[in-house]
Amino acid sequence: MRRLGLRVKPGPKSTLLVSYIEAVNEESQHESDFFGPACFFLPFCPPGPVDPFLADPFKPLDFSFDDDLDVDVEQVEAQYIFDDANFNIVVGVADSMNEKSEEGVFDIFSQDGSDILIFPGTSSFPSPFTLDEDVDHSRSYVYFNYAAYDDLQVTLGASRDDYAEEIIEVEETNPKLGLQWMAGDAVRVRAAAFGTVKPVLANNRTLEPSQISGFNQFYDDINGTLSEKVGLAFDITISSTSVLVLSFSKRELEVPLFDVINNAEIREDWEEHYHSLGYYRTLGNHWSLAAEIIYDTFENTEGDAAINFDAPIEVDTISVPISANYFNPDGYFAGIKGTHVDQEVERGDFTARADGEDDFFVVDVAAGYRFAKRRGQVSLSVLNLFDEDFDYQDDSYREFSSEAVTGPYFPERTVMGQVILNF
Repeated sequence: MRRLGLRVKPGPKSTLLVSYIEAVNEESQHESDFFGPACFFLPFCPPGPVDPFLADPFKPLDFSFDDDLDVDVEQVEAQYIFDDANFNIVVGVADSMNEKSEEGVFDIFSQDGSDILIFPGTSSFPSPFTLDEDVDHSRSYVYFNYAAYDDLQVTLGASRDDYAEEIIEVEETNPKLGLQWMAGDAVRVRAAAFGTVKPVLANNRTLEPSQISGFNQFYDDINGTLSEKVGLAFDITISSTSVLVLSFSKRELEVPLFDVINNAEIREDWEEHYHSLGYYRTLGNHWSLAAEIIYDTFENTEGDAAINFDAPIEVDTISVPISANYFNPDGYFAGIKGTHVDQEVERGDFTARADGEDDFFVVDVAAGYRFAKRRGQVSLSVLNLFDEDFDYQDDSYREFSSEAVTGPYFPERTVMGQVILNF
């Protein structure tokens, strides 16, 4: 990754930021699994042979998918900030250019090694594919943050997105609204409603404000995804050392997907709900405690994503993480977290993956040392300390990051060491 930045103060209340980032990502993946009976391709499984389409409609089939992907992203941004006593204005423009080259092979084959059907009017398997496409995403935005009263802050804004891909074009203007109201000495109410187009980002970095009234705007969605989000939260100060946070949010998404088999773009509607209750407390100068209850739901129509990409139709997850962390001014730190998870996954009729329900409890521990003057840190973690066995659907079906991401829970005991050095 190459990055260049500039910060200029043209006046006591003004700041100008300029950023250039280039990021190159290369990745390869291989996937294979049981595909289903051959009559998966037909509206129903017939009682006998249906030549010339299928020699054996009940023949078990496997599939494999090999993919090599090269992505080069260049991103240029400029932002102007004006700060006054009771308001500020943030204005910015950005342009991202994404060059993507992809080669792969999708294969369906019988487990006994015999030939399978060749569909009339379609190509046979294995089916190779290549994809070379350029994505250009230009966007502009303005945010106005105003302290209307001592206890009320208002955020008004809008963004304009012009997104152009080979078969996807998005021209969208998205309004932004946020409110923060001190409803008393101990209660702050936050609310937000806004629309977003998932931008093309180099290493998930941007100058544009990523939150409105404490609610995230940007997620690891597929580039070009349109989303609308509403949120409501209550921050309750119990004492000088403890806070209670109650939060509700809902996102509606219009997701662009690429159908590898039919070489076409499809769009589907997804819906997400994320509700949480969290209690956070500090004990003296060295300890902090946290306990949360999180209810996370995902809903998707039984469309092409569920069939072609094996995405779930509905996922309901309740998690209860409880953690304690120790910090020493000399640089030593340690922590322990236990999480109870209860999850139910529903998939469509045509799927090679399991669904159902599972609940489990995992414990993670960590310890380390931070070097003085922010020179870095070393740490050692043991994830899933008691080697708990469980079934869990992670977020890989709805998160598409340019960086490697690990799931929140590890299916077996894992020891992980980390060294970070800053020069």
